[in-house]
Amino acid sequence: MIIMNWFVFQDTPLDEGIVEVLEEINQKSPKPILCGATGGPYTKKMSRAIEEIGVPVLNTAHTWIAAANALVKWGEIQKTL
Repeated sequence: MIIMNWFVFQDTPLDEGIVEVLEEINQKSPKPILCGATGGPYTKKMSRAIEEIGVPVLNTAHTWIAAANALVKWGEIQKTL
């Protein structure tokens, strides 16, 4: 299982507390987290904050899905080792 979140940070409607929530989940869960986000300057600010806690933020749905697919394949390979 992969935890996948997609954010559209248009302004400040999504509280910046999401960073702390993601950090807590990232520390407690062995599952990988992938985030995606599109938008302007606020999106870039929030994306940097999320990346600083070790959670990747991808900027297109295509790369977000490709990253999830790669993680699934990696998990399947790990099971065979």
